[in-house]
Amino acid sequence: MTTVSSIKAAASSALDVPLEVELTIQTTEAAQSTLTELSALFPALFPAVAGLLGPVSSGDALEVLRKGASKVRVITTYLSSSGLRISRPILELDKEEERAVFVYAREPDA
Repeated sequence: MTTVSSIKAAASSALDVPLEVELTIQTTEAAQSTLTELSALFPALFPAVAGLLGPVSSGDALEVLRKGASKVRVITTYLSSSGLRISRPILELDKEEERAVFVYAREPDA
């Protein structure tokens, strides 16, 4: 699944570390899906697959479920020039959830 989001830096952290940003989910689709490939090869067998795989307005769907659910604030506390990033979400859940940490590593260009 591929999700398209917009990103907005918090005014107070435009060039600061830690960097705080707000991500807003817009759409989701099944990109690079086996079903997508099969529907391209055999359109007569899979006529409606492309429409089912997206893009879907997942941000709007999340907002219908709960106002603000399509947005998440993230603080990046480490960012290296080699593509390593350590971030944590700012959640309004219980304390256990607030200890979540995400580590991202960019794959080297082929």
